[in-house]
Amino acid sequence: DFSCFDSVRGTFVATELCGRTASIVFSYVAVDTSGPVISGVLSGVVQLNCSDEVPPAPEVTVTDCDTSLMFTFTETSTQQLDGSCREYEYDLTRTWAAADNCGNSTVVERRYEVRDTEVPDFRRPSDANLDCTEDATDLDRTGWPSDYSDNCTPIDSLDIGFTDEVIGVGACPNSLNVLRTWKVTDLCGNSRVRVQTIRIRDNFAPTYRAPEAVVAVNCEDYEDIMITGEPDDLDDQCDDTVNLQYDDTIIPGDCPGNFTVEREWRIFDDCGNTERFTQLLTVIDTTGPVMVVAPTDLETCCNSNQTQNFDFNV
Repeated sequence: DFSCFDSVRGTFVATELCGRTASIVFSYVAVDTSGPVISGVLSGVVQLNCSDEVPPAPEVTVTDCDTSLMFTFTETSTQQLDGSCREYEYDLTRTWAAADNCGNSTVVERRYEVRDTEVPDFRRPSDANLDCTEDATDLDRTGWPSDYSDNCTPIDSLDIGFTDEVIGVGACPNSLNVLRTWKVTDLCGNSRVRVQTIRIRDNFAPTYRAPEAVVAVNCEDYEDIMITGEPDDLDDQCDDTVNLQYDDTIIPGDCPGNFTVEREWRIFDDCGNTERFTQLLTVIDTTGPVMVVAPTDLETCCNSNQTQNFDFNV
């Protein structure tokens, strides 16, 4: 075996039959220009999911014409066990290096890039139907997500939140839909969203105190609701405004001043929830005529043969 740059000196001698000779001197020098060969591992980059296990370092062999080699193996990692994304996304680098005594060296580097690319999953709450007296932000009423899962982030480290988009339904201010977008995010920023619909409706009619159901009134007063009465103590569970309307149906009586009025009251809120009440007005003409302008006195002759006109107002 030769070491690096060892040399061998030799002489070739040729002799003919007559005894004459010739010689030549030569030298062999050992030159090593090839690096060691590391077998059992390849250089390169390997992509792994954070839920995958990094394989153990393989056993490698090193061959070289130099039997006295320097060989090292190092493993470095950027992983930080601090409960952040750096615990699940990191690089692990393994380096094998061999060098012979002639200055030839070989380095094999294999890097594992561990990444979290999967989004978490969860079950959104069921759609909810509320009346207008209930609070849509009461999550005990509308529900929380459930069945959380993630490939790497612990369940108690998932970030859970929601945003609401309120959409009106028609002209009713108390009837609306809430589109609640739930978002669950893992420690590495991977998110999944699911949408829950919360329907809020105003189905409550107003309450009121009714006026007298049957009222007798003079014919000149039946249109005065201060006399005939109207619903009061108006209230509504959701609407600040309670509206009043009425329609009269007149049933003629035995003279123009005597008749009956069926007055239908409509008590309603801005969402169209309605209560109705029918009031009966008995209208009676109890006032006699009044002479407003009396006729003037008249003096005339009994044989005047003139027609006289009398003017007066009642």
